[in-house]
Amino acid sequence: MEQTTLDFLGGGENPFRAALLIAMTESMEQENRLIDYFAGRGCRCTATMVNGTHGEALRRVIGNVIGACLNGGLIERRQAHIHPLAHAVQEAVLGTRLDSSVGQNCRLKVGIARRGDAIAVVMYGDLGFHECSSHKTVGGGFQILGA
Repeated sequence: MEQTTLDFLGGGENPFRAALLIAMTESMEQENRLIDYFAGRGCRCTATMVNGTHGEALRRVIGNVIGACLNGGLIERRQAHIHPLAHAVQEAVLGTRLDSSVGQNCRLKVGIARRGDAIAVVMYGDLGFHECSSHKTVGGGFQILGA
């Protein structure tokens, strides 16, 4: 992506928008370029994946996101950060319908962005009852981290 392509993204002041764009990247190169772009504008970002059936994915999603945020330096290992992050993940899961009672297969990329005390989690990818019937889905959550 050239700089002119990135110009439409704005100044990086909106962590939800940053998380959405990170979640929608299609390659590690795109992901890394966007993470660097937003970092230069005061918004720290990271990404992770969640895949499997809804039961497997639901068991792993919180751990994947918390681990990615700790490894990426977006949060500290304390309740005032992990608790609101878990709520943002829950909001994103509800938006994707990953928690549906019907068995589903999923492959979701999770973008996470933090600016100041605001943190956003966005999940984007494929969800379906069967791998041949999947469709795109997106869900997001936004919370304020405690002091």
